[in-house]
Parts: sequence; structure tokens; C-alpha cells
Amino acid sequence: MHLLLREFSLLPSTRPLASISPEPAPPPMPPKPPSPPSPDIPPPEPPVPQPARPPLTDPEPNPPPVGDPVPPPGQQPVACHRAH
Repeated sequence: MHLLLREFSLLPSTRPLASISPEPAPPPMPPKPPSPPSPDIPPPEPPVPQPARPPLTDPEPNPPPVGDPVPPPGQQPVACHRAH
């Protein structure tokens, strides 16, 4: 607050404007009569519904739980730990 007030008071263009009396406001314009809708312009169309977006998650199945991998049927389990 204080910084804004200080910077605003230091601006040279604001001081003469404050001393000048405001110009008289122009007379208000008469309200325009409501124009009937032209038959050429069709009514605004409703917004086109967008197709449902796919979820952000990958459609792939969840990865197997962390631990010893379960070998698919027909294969022997990998003996990587036993090789050491």
C-alpha cells in the first residue's frame, strides 16, 4: 500500500491532472429502441458436445507387483538370483 501511494505521488503527470477541473460530461445518449431480430440471422446454435476424452491413465493393464516376477505358463522361472 505505502509503496503504491508513494510511487503514484511521484509521477509528474498526476499532479497537474488533479488540479484541472474535470470536463463536463457529455449529455447521455438517448436509449436505442430494441431492434427486432432480423430473419436472416439464425438463432445461435447450441455448443457441439465434444466426444468423451480417453482417461489420462494408460489403457495398458497394471504392471505386475514388485517382487519375484511370475513366469508365464510354459517357461521356467528365471534364476538370476541363484547365479551369484
